[in-house]
Amino acid sequence: MALATIADYEAITGTTVPDGDETTRISRLLDLASSAVLAGAHGQTIEATTTATLTVRPYEGIGYLPQRPVTAIATVTVDGVLLTAGTDYRFESGGDGRPAKLIRRVDGRDSYWSCHELDLTGVEHGWDPVPGQIIAAVVAMTYSAATNGAQAPTTQITVGPFSRSGDAAEAQSPAMALNPSTQAVLDNLCTVRGFASIQVQPG
Repeated sequence: MALATIADYEAITGTTVPDGDETTRISRLLDLASSAVLAGAHGQTIEATTTATLTVRPYEGIGYLPQRPVTAIATVTVDGVLLTAGTDYRFESGGDGRPAKLIRRVDGRDSYWSCHELDLTGVEHGWDPVPGQIIAAVVAMTYSAATNGAQAPTTQITVGPFSRSGDAAEAQSPAMALNPSTQAVLDNLCTVRGFASIQVQPG
């Protein structure tokens, strides 16, 4: 599914997409641009959805969830035993550079998982609504492809009597390649920052 709609396209570009073939064309380009954005989103689905079942294998006592941000978890089971949210576990949603975590709770305090697997159902994750930066990037890529076809946009630089044309490094590529600004947005929203070289444990 496209991360931006025809209505988003019209609002951002200030144009009206005629019904018929042009609507079909722009819709297909929005799909292609969305696919390109998802390919650079570090495996994240971006749009809000639900994973029906998920098995998590804790690492160093923490259950790291593959999608983020996590907004809800229906059930958590360990060795066939159904756990209670808030009492036996809690989750951190993640996103914006942070991992999503499933954390064990014992006697009202955070603890560590000692099991090999956690079985989850109904894991809701992703953004609703989709972040505006991503919608704008998808529309910009679509507009570039619709306007320039397969030709890369160029910039014209003039100094006195001299002028030079060159590739517009920050322009959205009609070939659906992510420009540095779009990739930076995806990195900020979807990637997970590395751990510090020294981890300090609370006393």
